[in-house]
Amino acid sequence: MKHYLLIITVLFLLTAAEKTFCQDNLSDDMKDAITSVHTAYIENDFKAFMQNHSYFERVLSMEPDNALARYYMAYIEYRLLQFSQSDPKLDVEKYYDSGLDICRQLLDKKQLVPETETLMAGFYMMRLATNQMEAVALTPKIFELVADAEAAPENNPRPLIVKGIMLLNMPPMFGGSVEKAIESFSKAVSMYEEEKAVKPIRWGYEETLAWLGQAYEKNNQIDKARETYEKALKLEPEFRWVKYRLLPALDQNKQN
Repeated sequence: MKHYLLIITVLFLLTAAEKTFCQDNLSDDMKDAITSVHTAYIENDFKAFMQNHSYFERVLSMEPDNALARYYMAYIEYRLLQFSQSDPKLDVEKYYDSGLDICRQLLDKKQLVPETETLMAGFYMMRLATNQMEAVALTPKIFELVADAEAAPENNPRPLIVKGIMLLNMPPMFGGSVEKAIESFSKAVSMYEEEKAVKPIRWGYEETLAWLGQAYEKNNQIDKARETYEKALKLEPEFRWVKYRLLPALDQNKQN
């Protein structure tokens, strides 16, 4: 009985320690860097991503157990993979291998587990986007990681983004469904708006709106798509993906 109580106490303390680390013990520099990474995503700013990557590397050189800095290094490499899809000069394998390695380090240390599982699923999803031949091997891994992250007590919306992207892009014969994608994205949006996202990790809300808009568009719900894109721009007026690509494409398709 004493042994059982000791285990419970240790687990509670570990959980509380991670929660406190995540929410309360951040330096102003770390908070600024997290905000800067968010802005880099919104503005599609490669240079800012690289500058923040260097910052988190420096933090880790001084604080090797800083899980949040390690996580954000992997997150930035996940975003750099998106740049590499349109820029052949960027080393796709470098960011893919490095990002996955960082995720494995976090999971081995049992740090930020649901967030890291979601991010790892994102890396596999990016791999799948560039190499459909790996679908048989990667698709089950992605959904398994997402399911594990969804089941965590943190009640995190980010796994629902990856799930929704997969459902939106998979052929129906393999389980894809626009309606299920809309359901997944909509649930994530609701969770963000109820402030259920684990903090201070900051990504996903605006991106979810962008994907939800695309899902509505694919489902021929054009008015809802426009409403969703405009909602994203109300939150972030310089959200380049929506402002310069998705919304103009919607208008162009409507004219045709």
